[in-house]
Amino acid sequence: MRRVLTKQDKIEIGLSCCNCNSTDDLEYHHIMPISLGGSDTNKNIACMCGKCHRLLHGYKDGSYINHGELIKSGMANARDKGSVLGRPKVTSENIPSVFMKYYPKYKQGEMNVTEMSRLCDMSRTTIYKYLNMLGDNT
Repeated sequence: MRRVLTKQDKIEIGLSCCNCNSTDDLEYHHIMPISLGGSDTNKNIACMCGKCHRLLHGYKDGSYINHGELIKSGMANARDKGSVLGRPKVTSENIPSVFMKYYPKYKQGEMNVTEMSRLCDMSRTTIYKYLNMLGDNT
């Protein structure tokens, strides 16, 4: 059974359609369907207005709407409106706070990279990247 999204979940996912920026008739779409192994987490959910969501799952003018084409269209719309796409650049000054929370324990040898990765909900590669940014090549 799918979980009910809280107000905070909706804020984290978005409060406007990722395709057309509409704020009306919002729905939340699993990017990778749960039935195909997708998770029921905010990282796997996109906010869409009802119209774009129906287009994604159905037909328009008798032809199938390609999911990939709809995503490309939404990204182009966002770019045209001045949105910066992609992840923000991480530097040693803005490493995520969750990493910095556990970093002292790592430095003191109280946890290893794998444990830190699990607690921070980050890949080990990302943990190593942040360690390198801090000059910790251990």
